[in-house]
Amino acid sequence: MPQPTATMPAAALALAVPWRPDLAWAATARLTVGQVGVLQVVNTWLRDRGKDQDVVPLRERSLELFGYEKRLDTLLNTALFGPGRLTLTMLRTFRSRPPLPVRRIGDGPILLVVENADTFDSLRRTLAATSSGVGHIAWGAGAAFEASVLSTAELPHVRDVAYFGDLDTDGLRIPASAALSATAENLPTVRPAHGLYRLLLDHGTPQAGQVTVETERAAALASWLGEPAATAAVEDLLLRGLRLPQEAVSARLLAAAIDSWIADLR
Repeated sequence: MPQPTATMPAAALALAVPWRPDLAWAATARLTVGQVGVLQVVNTWLRDRGKDQDVVPLRERSLELFGYEKRLDTLLNTALFGPGRLTLTMLRTFRSRPPLPVRRIGDGPILLVVENADTFDSLRRTLAATSSGVGHIAWGAGAAFEASVLSTAELPHVRDVAYFGDLDTDGLRIPASAALSATAENLPTVRPAHGLYRLLLDHGTPQAGQVTVETERAAALASWLGEPAATAAVEDLLLRGLRLPQEAVSARLLAAAIDSWIADLR
């Protein structure tokens, strides 16, 4: 059998490698030279691991295998991973759940997640001074919530997750994506904090400078809000390239209009 070389075609290179049983499929798969190289690294690692059964987070394993902690992130959605191919179990690794920054402010079953840090602080102080069903308030940290939503599993007393964010493309996409992840893991549904969104729509000043969204996409994003009036208003914003930052719901406004937004958080 010829020794593998970097100049060999991918198919010949794959045939020249003595694959471990878990990687036997590589000999006949349609692969690039780069993919064969990745599998050779895994092949050597599987050979040398012996009976070592340590399971470590994804980026630790990636650094061990490839010398770069994000390499496996880029490979997960390629043809190398899937049924009958590479799996996280085979690599004895897992995708860790990013922490969700949470403060306990009461005994209620509601977790209120707030997209941005300043509004988080204003709502934390306002809710701490009044009676509500909010037991925990969390800083979603923008797009981080799409992954950190899974950490709600660590809050056993939470039965309801309400979300409040910017009214723009990302501000709607993030909770909609998080809601799908929560449902897939049988976690409490992520739903809009309706009163806070109504307050933002009533008092916020639309900002320009956003990329306009096509009609179908605008309707899909706005539909997460659920309420017909809010959905229509936000769809119109997106179509016109406008947004409403949640910071318009200031600490002063929260205190002055508390009866108008807190009902669905009780």
